[in-house]
Amino acid sequence: FLTLDGQRGDLLKKNEVVKIKSSNLELSLISSPKRNYFDLLKEKLGWG
Repeated sequence: FLTLDGQRGDLLKKNEVVKIKSSNLELSLISSPKRNYFDLLKEKLGWG
C-alpha cells in the first residue's frame, strides 16, 4: 500500500516498482505566524 500525500492510498501489485526521483522544480510554501506545524498536527490528530 502506498500513500504519498496522506490523503489517498493505492494498493501496490506484486512486483510493482515505484520510482522516486528529485525534481529541479522549486515549491514555495507559506506559513502562518498564528499556527505552527505542531499546532496544526495536534488539531488534525484530534489531540486538543
